[in-house]
Amino acid sequence: HTRLGISFDLLLRRIGPSGTTLAEERTIADNVGRRGARVMTTLTGLEVGEVVSIEEIGGPFRTRAAVRNTHVAADRVRRVGLEFLDREIVAAVAARAGTAAAPASNSTER
Repeated sequence: HTRLGISFDLLLRRIGPSGTTLAEERTIADNVGRRGARVMTTLTGLEVGEVVSIEEIGGPFRTRAAVRNTHVAADRVRRVGLEFLDREIVAAVAARAGTAAAPASNSTER
């Protein structure tokens, strides 16, 4: 999938079976595509297949997302690959980031 040259601040919420928030943190999506994002996290125990909630800070974008992968990078920061479940990233998010949803020059497949 084409990656967009944007990042955005968000609330990442771990949600329980009844929809209650079990944990949340403010973090950043640093690699974003229309259908998913890579998100830095300090939340422990997130597993592949788990469904989380994300909410753009100061903007309208909200969706549930499935954890598709998780890894700790060389900088020792855990990152999770999320697939958006309810909606694709909206052009307004990209526009606020100053890219008008243009693909990043170093786009890679996800």
